[in-house]
Amino acid sequence: MVNLTIQGAPVPAELVGEFVDSSSLPDADLEPRLAQDGYLFLRGVLHPTEVMQAREEVFTRLMEVEEILDPPIDGIFSGKSRRQDLFPDLGAFWQSVSAGDRCCAKRRMGRGCKPSWIAFFKSRRGGRITCF
Repeated sequence: MVNLTIQGAPVPAELVGEFVDSSSLPDADLEPRLAQDGYLFLRGVLHPTEVMQAREEVFTRLMEVEEILDPPIDGIFSGKSRRQDLFPDLGAFWQSVSAGDRCCAKRRMGRGCKPSWIAFFKSRRGGRITCF
């Protein structure tokens, strides 16, 4: 087993495990699985290229506030942040991450979702549902 740490502290072994793949379950079995596990792992829902593009877009923004080291696609935390200095309203920061030309990959990712999955989540959460 891999020994994991968060900020130098070990993660207890009982908190580490593999995701249970729900991708092949019939739609009717998704709700019981969600209730059982507290999440749904749906492999292959999103195209890997679009996931990587969205990752790079978000991490580039985090690099701009000095939270991520260059190259941003690697997602390596810098140990510091200027986000609060540059964006006192953190909600405004995250809205800016999702707005404008930079958000294209994140928006495209939602196109791969099965309508039944969107309906499933919408019936439980209400409001707008996206697949990432």
